[in-house]
Amino acid sequence: MESLAAELESLPAEKRKLAAERESLAAEKQELAAQQERKPAEKQEPLAKFKHQPVKWIFLQVLVILHVKLHKTGGKIMVMESAISAIIQVILFSLIPFIWWFFTAKKELSFLRWLGIKKPVIENKVNYFAWCLAIIVLMVVPINTIIFFYIDSSLLASNRFTGLGFSALVPALFYAIVQTGLSEELFFRGFLMKRFMHKFGFQIGNIMQSLLFGTIHGWMLFSFIPFEGVVLVVMATALAGYLMGWINEQKSNGSIITSWGIHGITNLIASFVAMFNVF
Repeated sequence: MESLAAELESLPAEKRKLAAERESLAAEKQELAAQQERKPAEKQEPLAKFKHQPVKWIFLQVLVILHVKLHKTGGKIMVMESAISAIIQVILFSLIPFIWWFFTAKKELSFLRWLGIKKPVIENKVNYFAWCLAIIVLMVVPINTIIFFYIDSSLLASNRFTGLGFSALVPALFYAIVQTGLSEELFFRGFLMKRFMHKFGFQIGNIMQSLLFGTIHGWMLFSFIPFEGVVLVVMATALAGYLMGWINEQKSNGSIITSWGIHGITNLIASFVAMFNVF
């Protein structure tokens, strides 16, 4: 009888113990649920912390979009091809200048400085940037007008980006800034112009390199467009070459960084025209 009474007395204590265990289990479930809810937020945290920094936030969002588009369109292969092509072209365009420098000026200047790859010395920044903008307009408008009336877009190097939109942005940057912009500036404004200037002075040297620049561009299209179109291409690209040579020597203290930037921007504009089917 006494043991039965003791068991009866222990029942409320066991009930309380079970209730406490149930409460503990319920708390653990709530904690697990809260952890599951926090996981997506934790994954987004690296980007979320930039929401109060608009420029960085937009830049990161663009990078995410580009990554997705590159993955979907196989654009990573195009990026690699563009990078390799750009590097090879820069090497080829630098080969003759390097040999010339090695045998004639190695003891006087470093190769890059000899070509004019140095920080521009700008006396009047407002005047400098106004001229840069004017030259870009004077290059873009005539050249794109000639392309519109005389040149089939399939003949253009930027044709590879046609209709690809932002997924072609990285390859277009390699093409515009490195493959054409850097390589051509190294050879024409860096190597040829400075050698011609040393021999004949600024005006004649600049005219000579610009005429060569225009003639080569016209020659590449000679078999594909009417003769008058070729003449216009020569004139337009020669003018572009002259203006870029002028701003380098007269406004940038001989630095080809300026013409490299202008050349890269104009080629990038041409790439954007193809990427988004503007015409």
